[in-house]
Amino acid sequence: MKQITSRLSSILQRLRGAAPKANIIVVGIWNNDVTTTRQSDPLYRAFDQAIGRTAARASAHFADPFPVFNPQGSLRR
Repeated sequence: MKQITSRLSSILQRLRGAAPKANIIVVGIWNNDVTTTRQSDPLYRAFDQAIGRTAARASAHFADPFPVFNPQGSLRR
């Protein structure tokens, strides 16, 4: 995860340098496998949190799609 956030940070710095006043929006990830949400959701949430922190450091907005695509709970209930 460290390598990915480092790369994201570099990308955001370049974007910010090219467009200092632009609204930059970084979209998080979501779990597309609804059969394993209980096991894998914590990993996806941790990844989104890291993306969100990286975006904030670059004065970018973070769009968290997780609550829309992965509402808490399992569809198999």
